Amino acid sequence: MKRTIFSLALLLLSLFAFSQNVIQADTSITKTIKVYESFDLQFLDWDGYMWYPPDSCDSAIISIRSLGSKLLDPRYPVGGKRITTYEFVGLTKGTYALEYNYGRPWLKEKMFQCILKITID
Repeated sequence: MKRTIFSLALLLLSLFAFSQNVIQADTSITKTIKVYESFDLQFLDWDGYMWYPPDSCDSAIISIRSLGSKLLDPRYPVGGKRITTYEFVGLTKGTYALEYNYGRPWLKEKMFQCILKITID
């Protein structure tokens, strides 16, 4: 029941998000880019829960950089909903898969999952 209410709340929240699609539930994304080309993804973080990358990422293949977070409602800075943007830059040709999980990383919690498959030409 709590998960259903949480999912509905996230769905309603997406109506007020930025123009780019914000990742907020189970999803799979496939991207094809060229070497040194980049793209951005936005993740919805909320009240101590966050999207976190896998423990190991090969920085020789792809560069991942946080572009920062923005509060959805600046009146509630503590525990508020945030949109966190990450920039991905392809460095070496090949195919790379990343698994982002939503939850509390210090508990190794995995409520939702985003599988990101990047092909770098």
